[in-house]
Amino acid sequence: MKKSLKCALFMMPSLGLLGLPLVAASCNKTNSKIDNKDALKNIKEAKKDIEEIIKYEKDALEKENATKLLDQIKNLEKEDSKKLSDKELSDLLEKIKEAIADFNNRSFLGNEILKINRLVKNQGNTESEKVVEELKKTSDWTKLKEVFAKYSIEFKLLEEDKIKEIKVADESHSHPHEGIIHLTIEFGQDKTKFNYELVGFKLEPSKEDKHKHEHDHDHENGNNHEGEHGEGNNGTSTTTPTTPAPSSPTTTPTSGK
Repeated sequence: MKKSLKCALFMMPSLGLLGLPLVAASCNKTNSKIDNKDALKNIKEAKKDIEEIIKYEKDALEKENATKLLDQIKNLEKEDSKKLSDKELSDLLEKIKEAIADFNNRSFLGNEILKINRLVKNQGNTESEKVVEELKKTSDWTKLKEVFAKYSIEFKLLEEDKIKEIKVADESHSHPHEGIIHLTIEFGQDKTKFNYELVGFKLEPSKEDKHKHEHDHDHENGNNHEGEHGEGNNGTSTTTPTTPAPSSPTTTPTSGK
């Protein structure tokens, strides 16, 4: 009896040591599942951001890269996530994060005073014309910031001292059928202008693009004048004085071009 008890007491530490790796392995397996779930959740949540990159990215290579990432996300949704390792998921997640961060950096455009993110998020139901009207009503930087905040327009202010004298120019306009705003801002007393493009507003295909129509109309008028009198400066028509041609046996008609 004593011998059996003694053997049991000697074996207990050994069982404890044997049990530690088993427990540790079990914990690692549990943590792996948790990591997989977190990674999968983050990847699926980033799908919308990748789709926005494909929609609004101007660089062909970056667009192609985002398209490949979206294909991987779609394949991931079809596959059994349990078959994927932590490394595969974490690598994909890192690539997605990097693509989104790079796109955000490229999207902030502007001058040395103010940069604005051209992609306006969560405004797919907001009419671009309405936003332009409110932007034009602003009288100073404080009011302009309020409109930016209202419509989730992100910006980076680089020179605070130079932002005091600022105005939204009258030529600022929207393209409702594309959900785009072309925002022109005047800086300083000399009213130096800088053009910004904002995308991501409501698409209204039924609305006529007034700005494009006016531009085409002016261009058409310019061509008509050009045919009659020659092209003037800045698209305006000018009349060129003509002198009578000297008499000759034959006269060759000349075009207005």
